[in-house]
Amino acid sequence: MPDLTTASGQSEEQFAALVKVLSADPDRREQLADLLREDQPLYDQRGRAAIVRMRGWVLLALARVGVSDAALLFVLEELDTGIDAYLVAAAARALRSYPHPDASFAPFVMRAINQIRYHDEPVSFENYGEYAVSSTGTSAVHELLATSAWLGPHAREVLSEVQSLRAQPGGLTEKLLGDVDRAVEAIRDTDQVHDLDTHSCCTPPTGLSNVFSWARISRRGSEPIEQT
Repeated sequence: MPDLTTASGQSEEQFAALVKVLSADPDRREQLADLLREDQPLYDQRGRAAIVRMRGWVLLALARVGVSDAALLFVLEELDTGIDAYLVAAAARALRSYPHPDASFAPFVMRAINQIRYHDEPVSFENYGEYAVSSTGTSAVHELLATSAWLGPHAREVLSEVQSLRAQPGGLTEKLLGDVDRAVEAIRDTDQVHDLDTHSCCTPPTGLSNVFSWARISRRGSEPIEQT
């Protein structure tokens, strides 16, 4: 294991190793959310492209191990304000690992689609820093539409907006239009309607109405990650 006792100045390979260690340890996975805070020393002296790769890798780790309530704040904020296709795609995939879909997520996903669709690009999640190729690539819009399908009837509030993607200028590719159709079908799925009542009371403990104030506090007020 690389020496990670010094927070700043570590290579991206060492950062990726830290993410792997935290992901593999159930007792330390909550620290992944700490890595998404803006003032983490691990991001000191980094260029924007490096920070995008690093933060995106943390979001993908969350997608694998599951998004907690603490991490949910960062995922939703990325969907709401993100402009980088890699980060938005990673956040969309991460959201699908939350324990259950919630209607409160739908506006975040729809805003992300509207913000990213005109500057979407292929991305790859297979390996750290890897460029997309046809066999491994995905895209932000694809991941967001998959998340809309995951929400199912919980996304009924934005159904008309999802449907309208077929008719908007600067149309989507045939592959993405297929994703739109699958999302619309899932949102209309009456077989899942009973799940709406099951999770109607299950909103994150901090409350989505406070997501941005809590996220800003969390992202500024970090403490150093315990490193081994």
